[in-house]
Amino acid sequence: MLIGDAIADEINDGNLYSKIITLTYKENGSVSSLSADTARLIAFRTKLLQSIIKNIMEDERMLVSIPLSSLLGLNFFPSRPAIDVRLRLSESMNAYFLSRFEERGINQTRHSILFCLTLEILVLVPSSTERITVSREFPFTDTVIVGDVPDAYTKISRLTDDITESEIDDIYDFGASTN
Repeated sequence: MLIGDAIADEINDGNLYSKIITLTYKENGSVSSLSADTARLIAFRTKLLQSIIKNIMEDERMLVSIPLSSLLGLNFFPSRPAIDVRLRLSESMNAYFLSRFEERGINQTRHSILFCLTLEILVLVPSSTERITVSREFPFTDTVIVGDVPDAYTKISRLTDDITESEIDDIYDFGASTN
């Protein structure tokens, strides 16, 4: 929750997509390209990391109780007794943005930007220190881009090298003509 809260606080602006992505349009009004404002994305990344670190460092829940059975790998002990374990954030943290495009229909494309975070947490137990790597993807922006509806559309659900055209039984033509 600490990381999610930090991200939510920083990206609460409803116009975030238009601040980091510029859409270019054709004369007919359809989208021809998009470009990201790299400098603004880097600034967001820095601000998010600072907020995440601040939230983690200020949190008092960095002390957790772990059942002894979990530490020993034994399933037949009850959840008690438990050992209090302190967690610390190590210096190892990596964050980047991932841009993803997905088909969402004949004329729609979903463009998502994810904030990907990998951090290392130190588990401080009385006799040693264990390192745990945590990786998560957080939705940053999500937009559906609507394009032109084509005059004809053909969808082939399966086609491999060992299937001949006469064997394909799942070709769907919508509005296509053979003329």
